[in-house]
Order: sequence, then structure tokens, then C-alpha cells
Amino acid sequence: MQRAPSSFPQIDYVTGLAIQLGPITVQRAALFTIIALVICWGFLNVFVNRTQVGRAMQATSQDPDTARLMGINVDRIIMVAFALGAALAAVAGLCWGLRYTNVEFRMGFVAGLKAFYGSRARRDRQHQWRRRGRPRARGYRGDGDHLYTWPVLVGRPGRTCGRS
Repeated sequence: MQRAPSSFPQIDYVTGLAIQLGPITVQRAALFTIIALVICWGFLNVFVNRTQVGRAMQATSQDPDTARLMGINVDRIIMVAFALGAALAAVAGLCWGLRYTNVEFRMGFVAGLKAFYGSRARRDRQHQWRRRGRPRARGYRGDGDHLYTWPVLVGRPGRTCGRS
């Protein structure tokens, strides 16, 4: 038996009548989403660039082995990264619920699955480069790994993870 999606509570300040700005009509939920986006972006920018944990996250993403040798607790940093991702996903779910007035348990499953396969494909690609004796990363931008994950984005994760 499948449960029907739950309706999201209506909050007058956020889901009330649309705001008229001259010839433009803006829904309050869309305005809330933009404000939440700017706040989350600012928080993430400050967190990653100006805190010790954020710098450790950058070092761990570049080379976990070297980060571990430098005294960074890599497992803790990975846990913080997942917690931060969950918090941002919660904000996104709140914005979605306010905008479309319904929430469902599985509503982010497909996007999460594609993100998982994309990260897995990138990791596999980096291991292939290492086995060939090439450097692990040729730079943050322009290394070509984003081209390897395009089948994931169009909905065919099997091609990047070994299924034929």
C-alpha cells in the first residue's frame, strides 16, 4: 500500500498572496527560495573559505592521503561534508514543500542516485588515471572528468558504472 504525498503547511508570510512589484508578480515562496539560496551560499562560502574545517575539506577533496599525513582527521571531515550536504538538502526540501505544497519520502531519490553515480564515476576515473601512471589530478578546472559523467546526467548510470 502506497501512501499519498503529505500536504505541506501553509505559512502566511511565505506562502501568502503574491507580491506585485510594478509589472512583475512574484510568488512569496519563490522570493523565500531566493533569499534562502543567498543565505546558504553566503554561509557555505564563509564556511569553506574561512574556517579550519573548510580548509580541511578542501585538502581532503584534493588528496585524502596527504591530508591524513598532515594531521587532518579525514573520516571526521567526510562526516562533516555529508552533514553539511544533508542540511542543504533539508533547506531545499523546505523550499520545495513551500513552493509545490506537497512532500513525499522518495522525492529526492532519483537526484541523489544520480549524484552518487556521478561521484562514483569520477572516483573510478581518477583511479584509472593513477593506474596508468599519470598524475591524479591535472588541476581543478579543465581536467576532463566532467565529460565522463555525462551519461549520468541524461539518465543512464549503468554505462558509467560497468553495466553494458
